[in-house]
Amino acid sequence: MGFVTHFDIAELTERFGLLYFVETGTGQAESLTAVTAQHPFRAYHSCDWDEIMVRGSRYRMQDDPRVTIAHARSTEFLEALLAWLPRCSPILFWLDAHFPFTNQASGELILPLASELEIITRLRPEGRDVIAIDDLAIYADGPFREPLVEGLRPWCPAERGIGFVYETIGASHYIECHYDDGGYILATPLYGGPASASSLPPSGQARPVAGEPSMAETAAHAASNVAAVPCEAAAGEAK
Repeated sequence: MGFVTHFDIAELTERFGLLYFVETGTGQAESLTAVTAQHPFRAYHSCDWDEIMVRGSRYRMQDDPRVTIAHARSTEFLEALLAWLPRCSPILFWLDAHFPFTNQASGELILPLASELEIITRLRPEGRDVIAIDDLAIYADGPFREPLVEGLRPWCPAERGIGFVYETIGASHYIECHYDDGGYILATPLYGGPASASSLPPSGQARPVAGEPSMAETAAHAASNVAAVPCEAAAGEAK
């Protein structure tokens, strides 16, 4: 289990002009509590499939009108939310909707990351958002500080690696892998360059997973695609 506060959110926010926080996998509102206390986004949107978690988190966050917590699958939540959030208002995504054991989950509900990234890319093709992903150890092997619990292996993809991440957002984002805790992925817009050292914790390391493209290779492949992407404001764009 990791926390979005692993990253320097203030630095990322200033650098990329982030205005909204969107989370999949509310849990017990640990990330929401930390982010709302320290980082003044316009609004904070989160979801969880576990009704008990949602009720508890809504109770904890009830005094903050900026926060909304939906009881929904992460894919349905993103489809609905991103249809109306302004496309030219950059978002910090925290994707952490893994293993909702309390709901007899199966298939995509257990591992929705690939579908979440597809939805983000389809509905926000400008590629101006920062995407942070928890639990890299679910998808790839590496020198994690908190290795994957062996009993969770049957729930993980049989084919190890994050090629699907590069395929989905590699044309618009630098992709970095961090091995602290259970592992993280940080994807930052190509137009802003790779995440600076200050975005990482003192012990953090950003390295590609073995067998995946390096940041330089990803950038070289995608550079021609990014410059031409226009930013189209959605209806209701905040002024």
